[in-house]
Amino acid sequence: MAFEPLAGNVIAMSLWTTDQASTRRPVMSSDAVDFESVREIAMALPGVQESLGAWGRAFKVRGKLLACKAVNRSAEAGTLAVRIDFAHRARLIAADPRVFYLTAHYESYPMILVRVSRISREALSELLEKSWAFVTSNAAGGAKGPKKTVGRGKGTPAKGTRRKGKAGPNASGK
Repeated sequence: MAFEPLAGNVIAMSLWTTDQASTRRPVMSSDAVDFESVREIAMALPGVQESLGAWGRAFKVRGKLLACKAVNRSAEAGTLAVRIDFAHRARLIAADPRVFYLTAHYESYPMILVRVSRISREALSELLEKSWAFVTSNAAGGAKGPKKTVGRGKGTPAKGTRRKGKAGPNASGK
């Protein structure tokens, strides 16, 4: 069975429905989604390996993180952290903030937080496929959001070091 990542930038619109308040939300299925469902779906993707660390399960492809249980204390209990590009993340959060969200800790990382109990199995599957495509593409290599700089500016040497070619006060050679 060949795997082809989803085309386009948004989860297939067939997964969304409109209620009377005209808000978009993932269609809930009778299949309850939990972290075991996440494991089943992730492990079915090509090259995905499960690792168990101090903070729990993580799913990686080619050594790069695909998804894991969100362990930062800013995340709600029962949350999955999934790597995804920033533009796709913004669209998902705008489409359904009941399912997808973000905390300050995760802002600079190409990740989205998913309330596992509120997403359908089909939508989760498509999200993980999209994440797989992102992680295995060249675009994911070191992708981070804007950096917050602290300390010395660019080009300023650390204290106690000299720049190359600059002579110190005792380097006159006489």
